[in-house]
Amino acid sequence: MKTQGLIRLGICDDHPIFREGIIATLKSFNCYSIDLIVSNATELTISLSRAKILPHVCLITISTLCDAYFHEALKMIKYRWPTVNVIVISTFEGDYIVKLLLQKGAKSYFKRTVDRNELHAIVMSVFYKEYFQLESDTCKKPQPITEAPLLSLKEMEIIRFISKGWDNRIIANELHISIRTVQTHCNNIYKKLSLRTKEQLIVFAFKNGLCD
Repeated sequence: MKTQGLIRLGICDDHPIFREGIIATLKSFNCYSIDLIVSNATELTISLSRAKILPHVCLITISTLCDAYFHEALKMIKYRWPTVNVIVISTFEGDYIVKLLLQKGAKSYFKRTVDRNELHAIVMSVFYKEYFQLESDTCKKPQPITEAPLLSLKEMEIIRFISKGWDNRIIANELHISIRTVQTHCNNIYKKLSLRTKEQLIVFAFKNGLCD
């Protein structure tokens, strides 16, 4: 056993009902201690910096990949608190979001559709360093992860605006940059993601949490 006591968990989710459901589910297994409960990434990093004893595992819900605070939190946890294992929860199922999150330091990722036993299996596997990745509602050991092309937050933001149907002029006005700069960002986005059409980009955005 890694510890003689309970497995210490942190929960970060901004929906009280879902958060309470996760907590109740995990407590029902009688092997977890919920030591940290926050509603957003900023609160999470503040709580970790103040914690006398760090959680073994943190479950963090993400609603959009465009959240700069979420990316900063992942970075801080990876370098400041490397013993804290992060599991990301989301509604998205695209390959890109899974690869990117694992690349940025998350140890596992699952959709909100998991049942209680799958949730328990994922948390336990991460705790014991046997990382699982959940795809298509099936828990399995991941194949080697190929690196995802790293989109900048500005590029993610532009993808979000494109998914709303905005043209380059409106995007330029919103971001206070030139239309030419927007077009340069778009060219880089298509190249990084190996996409050719706006329709493909919008599908990518919906699958990977890059739209509202």
